[in-house]
Amino acid sequence: MTETVIEIADLWKKYTLSPEHDLTLKNTIKNIFTKSKYDFYALKGINYKVNKGEMIGVIGSNGAGKTTLLKLLGKIIEPTRGNIKINGKVSTLLELGAGFHPELTGAENIFLNGAILRLKKDKIKSMFDEIVDFAELSQFINIPVKYYSSGMQMRLGFAIAVTVEHDILLVDEVLAVGDEAFMKKCFYKITEFKNKGKTIIFVSHNLNAVGEYCDRTIWIDGGEIKGEGESGKVIQEYLNFVGKKEKFEEVIVGLKNTWGTKEIEITDVSFYDSQGTKKNVFYTGEDIIVRYKYHTNKRIDKPVFGMAIHREDGIHIFGTNTKIENQMVEYVDRDGEIEYCIPNNPLNEGIYLFSADILDYELKKTFDKHNRLYRIKVLRGNKSPVAGTLNIPCRWKYYLTK
Repeated sequence: MTETVIEIADLWKKYTLSPEHDLTLKNTIKNIFTKSKYDFYALKGINYKVNKGEMIGVIGSNGAGKTTLLKLLGKIIEPTRGNIKINGKVSTLLELGAGFHPELTGAENIFLNGAILRLKKDKIKSMFDEIVDFAELSQFINIPVKYYSSGMQMRLGFAIAVTVEHDILLVDEVLAVGDEAFMKKCFYKITEFKNKGKTIIFVSHNLNAVGEYCDRTIWIDGGEIKGEGESGKVIQEYLNFVGKKEKFEEVIVGLKNTWGTKEIEITDVSFYDSQGTKKNVFYTGEDIIVRYKYHTNKRIDKPVFGMAIHREDGIHIFGTNTKIENQMVEYVDRDGEIEYCIPNNPLNEGIYLFSADILDYELKKTFDKHNRLYRIKVLRGNKSPVAGTLNIPCRWKYYLTK
């Protein structure tokens, strides 16, 4: 029989806001004596049940109400209206540095957090080495937390959250600041919890992770549940909504992500479909044509044009160049344009970052490098699978044995 561990009934959360963003004494007094304040509902009538052992994904745009929901589940804030029934001990990892005293060392903060969780000192001592080892902070554990990077704070917070015995784990987007190796370690730990029958609520913009790890997903928009059910289905609904709602343009991250001698300069990178329409939202299975224009400051013999694709979480998907593909350009001495085509785009739903570069023939000198400066959104095609990054064609055969 299925056991319900979280039951949310008609959950509302209201905040009273002021249009005055300048919180000076004058405006504070003005707000007290005027009726300029207004009510903002972060959540509106949420109803949902979570079963024991499930991992539930929560997706949606910034400001949709995802973190507010987790804070209510973690009893960090109180609902305006409605009820939450939780059967089990809850451990939370919602905000970097939450519960940490910046002047205390990492070790002291472990004991402080343990005390907040009502653990006895002997119990904290018994878990101490495990927490430090998982966080990989043995060199820094006796240094005040105020000197920790955001990634180090995340490591310590996650290590405490997953080491303490609990029935339900609430995880917000904080894993996004960790390095790739540690994120894999965290997801491995989360999978361990799931296999032990623990319950996990996972808020994330990393749709690949949500699709891979979560049994069910809810999509929140404007404080309301817009979609719920099997993760791949809900993710697809969300991506379709976003693709129609907004024009998705490439994002230039900043000049710090470009370098080179500039003897040849990349002046533009754009994406097109097979009909020549410029766009940044594609479906799995659709041709993607990438064109970049360049400006030449001197004649260069045998320049090599390259590209690379990364997932939004930093995973390197693919990279190639004209030398590898035996498509050499003999020389350039004027401005021009080069393109490459990705036929039958194999990328599954998600956001992908593109890099473009131009190098010398020996691949030792970089004329210009635009590192992960351009991004596209991929929506799931009709025949693409739900999980994973790539839609790899395959054939099945069926045999009967005697």
